[in-house]
Amino acid sequence: MQPGYYEIGWGGHIVPKSSYKDDPIYSEVAGPRSALRSEETGQVELVLGIRPNGAPSLHLTIDQTRLLSRAIYIRKYSPAPPSDFISLSPISFRYEEELKKTVLKFKKNSFYSGAPPEVGRSRGLFEQQRVLYRLILGEIDLAKFCLSDPSWMDKFKVVSLFANTWDKDGRPIEERRRDPRILDLGWYEAELLSPTAPLVLHHFELDVKRGLRNGKNITRKKLENSETLPLGDLRAKLRELTQNLEHTILLVYDWPKTLSILHYLSVNCDHWRDDGLRSLLLPDNPNPDYRPPPRHHNPRDPRSRQRSLSPSPSTRLRSPPPPPRRSSVHIVDISALCRLLSITFPSVTEAARRLGVDVKPNEMCAANDTELLVRMWMSMSQGPAIDEQTQRRSALNLQALQQGTRNTAPAVEPANEDDDIDPNNIDPGDIQRASRDARGTNPYDELLDEEDYDEE
Repeated sequence: MQPGYYEIGWGGHIVPKSSYKDDPIYSEVAGPRSALRSEETGQVELVLGIRPNGAPSLHLTIDQTRLLSRAIYIRKYSPAPPSDFISLSPISFRYEEELKKTVLKFKKNSFYSGAPPEVGRSRGLFEQQRVLYRLILGEIDLAKFCLSDPSWMDKFKVVSLFANTWDKDGRPIEERRRDPRILDLGWYEAELLSPTAPLVLHHFELDVKRGLRNGKNITRKKLENSETLPLGDLRAKLRELTQNLEHTILLVYDWPKTLSILHYLSVNCDHWRDDGLRSLLLPDNPNPDYRPPPRHHNPRDPRSRQRSLSPSPSTRLRSPPPPPRRSSVHIVDISALCRLLSITFPSVTEAARRLGVDVKPNEMCAANDTELLVRMWMSMSQGPAIDEQTQRRSALNLQALQQGTRNTAPAVEPANEDDDIDPNNIDPGDIQRASRDARGTNPYDELLDEEDYDEE
């Protein structure tokens, strides 16, 4: 059967039989007696679709609509196919009122109707991480979200790459990108199915910069296997690590900056993919004969791994040569995911702290920062859907800010707990990473400043 999704809400596919309003739908879908409620979690899991312009919408699968057929009917047009969406991911509701509020928020937000494609890609990328995390755990219904056979995960790995540069470099940004002042670089590598168990962890310091530090109270840390190298050797090391890189989810913080560092270190990375994970997660244009994989796939269980059958030999016409194989290195920019949650800091340490990840703010070690990126990735991926997560994290960070300034700020009227922080009212175009003012000074003018240099 061709997979498809029926949209909930005004103008969608589903209409109640007993009323001109949508309220009976909310009750049937997420009310206390809903046939869709999980006995295990007590919640109702629906499908969140992100369209190419970034617009979110809530959907029922064909199987779910059949369970509700006594109270609803379907308009006479086809369900939305998976190809309409950048991502299809789980979203859960406890009560019908939660469902109603979410549908109304989605419907009243008109920003996405004219949003540029990058908004859709970034929002879709966020939801793709949530799907990937649940695939790693084996806790997602493959057929429900039209997911590809996940046996590809067996040969994939996670690589985290991070480089510290000198904070007090005051040159124009174009010059800093062309000739970055790298202090150290970290490389973290693990199996995708065990992302927190690194198989490889490298830490390289650039010898001519080994005395520099980013601040008076910052201490540079080393690992037991840290290496201090001249620039030429660092280039050779990184080329060795990347020359055969494939089947990789690559975590970085600030991809444009990382790209300039890789170019500076003579790494050929222009063919790596920054267009999201859709090609891994969703099949291309499933046809009417599409057969979804088993509903639940545990990638850790060898019995769940499906092997493709070899085609029987037959006489075939000579086919044209295949197109060039696309790179299997998929970039995930952690800073871009943070910006979607209104966490906008150039410092990876501060962004991690706002995500609730434990940090050591007075230490600098790029290898430790690569591990930090993995924990940040997991913190966001294991959370709720993007708009709900934005709302929750904004409220928590606002509360922390208010507590931190309580002794210095004048008293203010307490917020009404019933007021929502509506992430749909945030214009994604306004969420931009703050860049530094270019001071145009010699980057080494302050080299001997005792707060930025360690005598060795």
